[in-house]
Amino acid sequence: MEVHKDFSFLEISWNNQSQAVEMSWKRFAKSEDFRAGLNEGLSLLEQKKSQNWLADLRELGVVK
Repeated sequence: MEVHKDFSFLEISWNNQSQAVEMSWKRFAKSEDFRAGLNEGLSLLEQKKSQNWLADLRELGVVK
């Protein structure tokens, strides 16, 4: 697995074996950060020409 982007609130990785974008939320993210993280994941998904997206939301908390 290769780390694509590591924010303070989110790590976005590419898993070559499963051909998937993997997002691991580290903490609550404000609206702007949440949107930026999703856009970054979508950009990687398009770049890799994949349809697989896996997210670990356990630490995300409530989205407002």
